[in-house]
Amino acid sequence: MKERRSYPRREVGMSATAICSATGQPHMCAILDISHSGAKFAFAHAENTPDEFTIVMPGGFLRCCTVVRRTGPVVSARFIDSGIRPQLVETA
Repeated sequence: MKERRSYPRREVGMSATAICSATGQPHMCAILDISHSGAKFAFAHAENTPDEFTIVMPGGFLRCCTVVRRTGPVVSARFIDSGIRPQLVETA
């Protein structure tokens, strides 16, 4: 089958945290694959995953996401921000 995506996805298999945009509640997940425009995540309870969340990747990098598909424990999301940004670290 011919690949029709604008941006190819890369398999990554890394742990991450999805932070609910509305409540700030964290949801642990794994990033299965990622591209410039979106990613596929595995959640223990995908049905509880919010429709919009910020994914916190290893190294403290953030991307805002919106869910486009849910299939069992797998959630596909598209990035809705302009790019990866580092998480701000508070200083005392």
